[in-house]
Amino acid sequence: MLCHVTRNTPLAPGFFHLALTADTGLGPITPGMFVMVRAGNGSDPFLRRPFSIADFSLDGKSFGLLVQVVGLVSKALSRLNAGDSIDITGPFGNGFKLP
Repeated sequence: MLCHVTRNTPLAPGFFHLALTADTGLGPITPGMFVMVRAGNGSDPFLRRPFSIADFSLDGKSFGLLVQVVGLVSKALSRLNAGDSIDITGPFGNGFKLP
């Protein structure tokens, strides 16, 4: 699913919050779920990387990822600007209910 960057906010050196929207929505999201992110259009990096969903709207159309720059994919995500698009699949995992 194609998602659009609405904000890329630096939080601290090497950390940022990536705010995203999905045209069709991700579906039901609960705390503890994650998405698989494809960082480029080519074959490098070949595999998608998992990122925990940090925050989300109840309709599942907007969500955010907290990212620490540690490798090729997180570095590529740190360079995204509002209006850029990335390919995401998910949400995956067994979420949990907050007490």
